[in-house]
Amino acid sequence: METEYAVMLRLRDGVEQRGPCWCMLGQRCHFVFALVAVGCLGGCNVFEPRDCAAIALPGITVATIDSATAAQVQADTVSIGLVDGLYVEEARVPSAVASTPLGFAVERPGAYAVAVAASGYLPWEVQDVRVRQGECNVETVNLTARL
Repeated sequence: METEYAVMLRLRDGVEQRGPCWCMLGQRCHFVFALVAVGCLGGCNVFEPRDCAAIALPGITVATIDSATAAQVQADTVSIGLVDGLYVEEARVPSAVASTPLGFAVERPGAYAVAVAASGYLPWEVQDVRVRQGECNVETVNLTARL
């Protein structure tokens, strides 16, 4: 016959965490379970803040391709612009460089409008590209502008 027990773990800074523990009637595993759980979890740094790497990630990457040929855009330069409210970021790069993903909005969450233009091509635009803050860094959104 199973009996349900409540296990309460007192963590650092006075924080308490409660959880169930099921044992067979007559056994004393709830106390042992709590001790083992605290020992195992404590050794894994579950209760510590996550140690994030000291790197900066782009919020958005943009690569450009020719939509008709799926090859590199045949223009001298490609212009890429991002806008989030008053924040504006622009780049003008050779088309060979623009065919590889370029990073923008480094460690900056927000909602962006992204525009790409190159001579001889129709402009490409997308609205409301949402960059979210993850646990350690922003969650990168990868875009491919098909001109």
